[in-house]
Amino acid sequence: MHLHSTYTLLCLIICNVVSTIGQCPVYDEIVITSRCNNEVLKEIVENATTSAIEKYIARTQTTTSCPPPATLPRDCLDVKSRGNGVSDIYSVYPDETEANGFDVRCDMDTDAGGWTFIQRRVSDTDFYKSWNEYKQGFGDLNGNFWLGNDRIVALCHGVNCELRIDMMLGNERRYAEYSSFSMEDETGLYKLHVSEFTGTAGDAFASRNNNNNFSTYDRDNDAYSGNCAEKLHGAWWYDSCHVSNLNGDYGNTAYAQGLTWWPWTGFYASLSITEMKVRRVPEK
Repeated sequence: MHLHSTYTLLCLIICNVVSTIGQCPVYDEIVITSRCNNEVLKEIVENATTSAIEKYIARTQTTTSCPPPATLPRDCLDVKSRGNGVSDIYSVYPDETEANGFDVRCDMDTDAGGWTFIQRRVSDTDFYKSWNEYKQGFGDLNGNFWLGNDRIVALCHGVNCELRIDMMLGNERRYAEYSSFSMEDETGLYKLHVSEFTGTAGDAFASRNNNNNFSTYDRDNDAYSGNCAEKLHGAWWYDSCHVSNLNGDYGNTAYAQGLTWWPWTGFYASLSITEMKVRRVPEK
């Protein structure tokens, strides 16, 4: 065997040892191999000393390191920051662990994008659901859905979130935006915290729903003597009872039964499209 071939073989062996010690992936083995130094290898071949091997390993370890582990996207804002600018369905991991990830629909177009849908209604579907169904979420991310109260809590846990509600009535579109939004967990009855309105639809949310608990037909947490969710065929942060009802009975124009947003629709019209979305506010 030629001496050059011997050096090359030893280079590969030593580099493999170094990568094993460093526990680096194959990518780093290639980088390490490219750094093999023939002068040092010649010393190893001629002297076959342990110190020469140790010297080589020491030199290599001071110039190589494993890459940091990739982080998982927490929400649609993270998804967008990684170059995904198309509104679509993506997987997110609010606590950055794979075990707790789930799919969401992202709006990458409205107001600079990065919005995570928590509710969407675009056609006639049944939203008269139980507490557990609202807790876990239901529907189709390509159509009508409620993301799930536990997932909404997770998206805004420990961070500042803003909420945007896009609505359509006839051919007209309006919106309501709140610069502060969060929900307590189930033990806190998914109590709503929302404030600081801007928009074109008028405020029918913070003005009446802030600090209200979530209610369904089988979990009455409102301030009304009866059950608002049962009476109005919906599920919401009712008090006694509402000026908005976006989880109401789709298309129903009876008094306060439909998808109402009182400052715009009054109580006798029902919105044809509603989209509720949250976006994390980056730390400054």
